[in-house]
Amino acid sequence: MSRVASLKEFAFMTALHKRGFPTPTPYDANRHGIVMSLVKAYPMVNVKGLINPEQVYHRLIELIIQFAEHGLVHGDFNEFNLMISDTEDITVIDFPQMTSTNHLNAEFYFDRDVKCIQRFFTKRFGLEFEGGPVLETDVRTKVDLAKEIKASGFATSQEMQDYEKLNEGYLDKKPEADQEQEEKKEESEDEEDQDMPEEEVEQDDGTEKKRVTFDIDIDEGRKQIQDEVGSESSEEE
Repeated sequence: MSRVASLKEFAFMTALHKRGFPTPTPYDANRHGIVMSLVKAYPMVNVKGLINPEQVYHRLIELIIQFAEHGLVHGDFNEFNLMISDTEDITVIDFPQMTSTNHLNAEFYFDRDVKCIQRFFTKRFGLEFEGGPVLETDVRTKVDLAKEIKASGFATSQEMQDYEKLNEGYLDKKPEADQEQEEKKEESEDEEDQDMPEEEVEQDDGTEKKRVTFDIDIDEGRKQIQDEVGSESSEEE
């Protein structure tokens, strides 16, 4: 099954890269391994500061939406599967768990991807958020990549059947398990905050937090990001 997972990841990476998504360049897949380009960037989990955290956040949310517009939900979109360069360009990795927006639990995975990014940017960069994109109301599917990739025949019919059977129960049961895991994680983080020395707690509470709102009008939201980038470039000149 690891061979099929590898072929699936290679197929998704190839299709996404051809459509301009920020992925490594895929070259080939053999057995359980994939050959791809070297990414000159750092795992986002290791990054302690950003020049433009709001801009990076909006870019990540836009990527989640763009995936869905192509009929896909990443399913594990977090700081461990994102790379960021010195110029704060994003590269997305890890695609075996990608699923279709037609999947029964697609909305859960979409929401989880958004919340993972918001939670990380709140804890690491002091941002606060109001709202976020909703799969059912804010995404208009343009291309069904999941269907195209499946039809491309990256694995035999029998291999795909076996792989889907293996993952069917896992995917269907995963939301409940993930919800419990997230709750335990939040409880653990709250306990860590309570155990912090008073000086650190005061310093954390005194951090100035910027509030970031999500514009439900996707196109207008993208235009605002572009305008902000343009104005910052003019100021630097």
